[in-house]
Amino acid sequence: MSDFTAADLIDLANIAFDSGLADPTIISAGGTEIVSAGGTDLGAQIAGGEQNVFGVASTATVFTGSQVVESGGTAIGTVVGDAQMLVSSGGSADNTSVTSTGELIVYSGGLASATTLIGASAEETVSAGGTSLAAQNSGGLQFVVGLASGATVFTGGLQEVLSGGTTSNTVVSSGGFERVFSNGRASGTMVFTNGFEAVGSGGTAIGTIVRGGFELVSSGGTASSTNVSSGGTLELLSGGTAIGPNVSSGGTLELGSGTTLDSFVVSSGVTLKVDAASVTNTTVLSGGVLELLDGATQTNTTISSGGTLEIGSAQTLSGLIVSNGVRVVGGGAQNVSSGGVASGTIVSGGLETVLGNATIVGTTVIDGGTLRLE
Repeated sequence: MSDFTAADLIDLANIAFDSGLADPTIISAGGTEIVSAGGTDLGAQIAGGEQNVFGVASTATVFTGSQVVESGGTAIGTVVGDAQMLVSSGGSADNTSVTSTGELIVYSGGLASATTLIGASAEETVSAGGTSLAAQNSGGLQFVVGLASGATVFTGGLQEVLSGGTTSNTVVSSGGFERVFSNGRASGTMVFTNGFEAVGSGGTAIGTIVRGGFELVSSGGTASSTNVSSGGTLELLSGGTAIGPNVSSGGTLELGSGTTLDSFVVSSGVTLKVDAASVTNTTVLSGGVLELLDGATQTNTTISSGGTLEIGSAQTLSGLIVSNGVRVVGGGAQNVSSGGVASGTIVSGGLETVLGNATIVGTTVIDGGTLRLE
């Protein structure tokens, strides 16, 4: 202690030593508090300064400045305002609330549990190697390059799965949005009514459950084993890929311009909408609906008894194998080519043309419809 004199003042108020307790601490601009391993700080007020946590910091409020959770450190119940919270490798943050323009960054080896994002400018960034568990996103932004599991995205919230990022079991509620970018991977996402998941080029979504919400797969994106239930929609744009989709009663599969679909079975209560796309070997079962819109093409479609074929204006179809209950509506045209069979077709305002050796049985023409034999 030879460097100090009796007149010197040594201020230890802002240092929590091993097994020590600081309660409460105010850390202003330019100030630093170090909570050592084994030390505890309760209710720190950080206004421009910095708190470095190797021990335990509980219920701190970071108005401005920063809280840094170091290896072995734990922060519990921190509220982050116009400030930053940084979780380093080996550190953990539990029940953090990020508000205003606040930002929580979880670095490689760091862990954040039960984070709440409140407001459009609140952010959580999960870096490569970092982990976020059970985040609640109420209008904020979550950027995932590491792992995010069990997040819930509410109205106005956005979860972005960036290159190298992985999410599991995200819940997208009404007004929430999950976006999967190139080399990002989302597994087990559940999309509820008015929720939205978008899979971009190079992105992958596996096992998404669409319950009244919407999943959009753009060019280069892949959706595998999607399950679409009542009120839900899976839409494929040109170049998008859906592997093994399962569409239950009340669900809709939409094919955008330039897409193709092979060997899909449209079961009861399901609607397949085809817009300037191509379908082959489609089977429409009783209670199912196949809608062919402008520019759609089909090959080897089979409409079973009780199935419905709806054809948009100026569409021309050929080679259908049809049994009871097909309806041609809205100025559409059904051409039954030589060797084709159409039974029980209802032509309502549309046109059915029978070519060569085709066979028709029990056709009904109503509301200005036309049956032409050539």
